[in-house]
Amino acid sequence: MFGKKRLGVVIMICIAMVLSLTNPIMAIDQADTGSAAESNISVMPMMVYINSISTAMYIEGYGVTTAAGRISAYSSTTDEVWIFLYLERYVNGSWVTYASWSEIFNTYHGYLEGTKVVPHGYYYRVRGSYYAWSGSNYEHVTGYSSVQYY
Repeated sequence: MFGKKRLGVVIMICIAMVLSLTNPIMAIDQADTGSAAESNISVMPMMVYINSISTAMYIEGYGVTTAAGRISAYSSTTDEVWIFLYLERYVNGSWVTYASWSEIFNTYHGYLEGTKVVPHGYYYRVRGSYYAWSGSNYEHVTGYSSVQYY
């Protein structure tokens, strides 16, 4: 009797594992791209199109803050790249967008820079959202600058 009960548990675990592997999962940042389900877009796993990204922030005198983002994708597979930069300020326990910039590059690499004067007394960071497109397929990576107090 004990053997049949154990066998039943093992079979149930195996069935649960098989079912969990059969459902595809797709995540999209709809704030940047809209709905993928409506336009037959495929999300690719990381580092298929994108070679590298970098996200940086510089705060100079009088609160002059520069946000910068760079993407380099593989030229053999990439039609265009997108960069979205969000200058974020830490307020009441969460990061809030203070300014944003975006640009689309019809090539495999791009660099975007934006400048904003920020008020003193807050922590700041830049969040970069990077896309590399190959036809209707794309890859998305998010990067962050270091956090700085001004």
